[in-house]
Amino acid sequence: MGGYLGSVNLALPFLVGSIISLLGFVIGLFLIEENFVRPKKLNFKLISARISGIARESIDYGLRHKIIFWLLLSSFLMMAAYMPLNMFWQPRFNQLAGNQIWILGWVWAGFSLMMMLGSYVLQKIKTKNLFLPFLISIFFLSIPILLISKLAIFLPVFIGFMVHEVGRGMQVPLHKAYINRFIPAEKRATILSFDS
Repeated sequence: MGGYLGSVNLALPFLVGSIISLLGFVIGLFLIEENFVRPKKLNFKLISARISGIARESIDYGLRHKIIFWLLLSSFLMMAAYMPLNMFWQPRFNQLAGNQIWILGWVWAGFSLMMMLGSYVLQKIKTKNLFLPFLISIFFLSIPILLISKLAIFLPVFIGFMVHEVGRGMQVPLHKAYINRFIPAEKRATILSFDS
């Protein structure tokens, strides 16, 4: 829908998205009851102390446990490597598609479907050792992008990106599963917050 609206005016997807979000907020405000939440006064000193405590504990735990340290570091490096692709694919595809903005909505839908496919494929890999699926996800993330990096034809670039998105769909749950194996239950929320 955003692609078609953007073909008319690039401001429209943002306007319509904002209206839908606002409607969702209003509906939630009146229809969702959270009886289990007890409102507390905002205490910025307490909040900052908790955040710094979580960060300190996470860094300390991460540096002392080599597996956690390498998982956090590798995740950071991978995100630094492929996040620009996920931020700047629109101008590339728009250029390759001959400035037909409506196509970008379908490309985005394809990305989402391929990420779901990646998660599905991951469920079908029957192994207790997560290292091999982790390597497979890195292969899907990197090789297609290397192959299409110099191409200027829409279809092969689109296919390469789709394969890349399968890797993204595998990588996120794999990383979480891998890191959860090495975090004690009482530290899970703290380390996962730091990881995020």
